[in-house]
Amino acid sequence: MKYKGNPVANTNVETVVIPRGDDRIVFLAKPVLSLEPFNKLCKEPKPPKRTYPEGLNKAPDLDFTDETYLKNLTDFYIKRNAWIILTSLRDSPDIEWETVDMSNPDTYLNFEKELTDSQFLPAEINKITEAVYLVNALDDRQLDEAKKYFLASQAAVGH
Repeated sequence: MKYKGNPVANTNVETVVIPRGDDRIVFLAKPVLSLEPFNKLCKEPKPPKRTYPEGLNKAPDLDFTDETYLKNLTDFYIKRNAWIILTSLRDSPDIEWETVDMSNPDTYLNFEKELTDSQFLPAEINKITEAVYLVNALDDRQLDEAKKYFLASQAAVGH
């Protein structure tokens, strides 16, 4: 797709700057454009088949209430959320995760402990993750800003 003859690109970036003495730690949150890399590493769990006694004349179906399935599904979404955060922040300058291995989903949640161990305040961690969520979603504020910009540009050309 093109817009006004140019390819469309999502260039949204949210910047969070955390002061540390005379230094500033910069986190850049960029959009995650595809979940495909995560889906290759971590398969979404499937519910088990449920069978019924012969006399009930019910065809086998999927058991979406199975406790093991629900636990595995919750773990899957927690890992996916952490992967989105880490992927969104990957272009932050000078940020290195020491215990996160992007090829190992079992390490993704380590980023929270690393931030805490590095003495980031809960409010600072919230700001960082909020920036990730903001750049990876279309919220009312963004829609309102885009609408105001469009209406102002239309008024400027006399439409």
